[in-house]
Amino acid sequence: MNSAIALALISLLPIANLVPSQTGLGLADDLQYVAQYDQYAASFTHSSKQSIATAPQTKIIDDPESVTLTQAPTSDRKLLAALDPASDPKFQQIMQVAIAQELHQQSYGEMVQSMAAQLIGSGYREGLLDRSPQEKLVVSLTQFDCVLLVEIALALAMGVAVEDYTPTTLAKNVQSLRYSDGEVNGYCSRLHYFSDWINDNQKRGQVVEIGDRLGGLPLNKPLRFMSNHWQLYPKLIGSKANRDCITAMEKGINTQQISYVPTDKIRAAYGQLQPGDIIAIATEIEGLDVTHTGLAYRHSDGNFGLIHASPVGRVVVSHDLQAYIARQPQAIGILVARPISPGRSAQPQPDQEFAGSGVQF
Repeated sequence: MNSAIALALISLLPIANLVPSQTGLGLADDLQYVAQYDQYAASFTHSSKQSIATAPQTKIIDDPESVTLTQAPTSDRKLLAALDPASDPKFQQIMQVAIAQELHQQSYGEMVQSMAAQLIGSGYREGLLDRSPQEKLVVSLTQFDCVLLVEIALALAMGVAVEDYTPTTLAKNVQSLRYSDGEVNGYCSRLHYFSDWINDNQKRGQVVEIGDRLGGLPLNKPLRFMSNHWQLYPKLIGSKANRDCITAMEKGINTQQISYVPTDKIRAAYGQLQPGDIIAIATEIEGLDVTHTGLAYRHSDGNFGLIHASPVGRVVVSHDLQAYIARQPQAIGILVARPISPGRSAQPQPDQEFAGSGVQF
């Protein structure tokens, strides 16, 4: 059995863009910083509670359940049903912090990083989207896999950026990010390959792929891991229709272009990264594009780490981005996409200098 299949069998990948299980490599870095960022998360929560008291009470729903039951239209009730009930207290806490600290005034990248930072210490869990027999929207703020963390942090920031602090908007934003054209239409409408996730969201002005501007190389490889290894996916084992549509989807996305920054070139790109940039680990595994995802985390000294839902069991910050990628098995570099603030153009103007400009696309 080749190493790619062995890795996949260990983890029973629920979707193609999730990291293949713990391999014992790259985890020491996470463990080293777990205690540090647990302490950070605790202090963040403490300071947030102190500032919540001064938050403008008119900007947040005091009793969202009453709104859900008596005022929300049917479509909104369906969206609210997607939010895990255990996540509601966490959502309310994050929104109160956003209001009290006026996070909408931050740059968009800083906003994304702020949202993700409030999830540090949350649990890692695979297969959250595959529990229902039918494809449906699932939103959790307490448990994540690597992709769900990225989606939730972005979805929270999308709402805060326009000062919309409602759970309905959070659910709408998650759906828009997770599904092809933003619509839930069965298992195959989910953006399973992360390069496709980037391209689909770029098409709709929610992110812009910047790997080529960082000196990246084309990631030229046919994507067929899911169809070749359909036995690894519960939703494919029991459905020939799903297998057929995944095969068709793969053929459609194999014409897409995307670039990756080689591992040994990542540190040289730190000056052009922004906090909250979307990072995906490109792999040499045949038929697969990405094995893990996270968000660029800018430290106070200007260097970059990775905030991600790690197989160590929780959301952590790995201190140095390039060092972390270098330790990952079969990694060749990173894909990079920049989140776009709602209402802003996805492309910089021709006279804008990309390198070191701090331009918020």
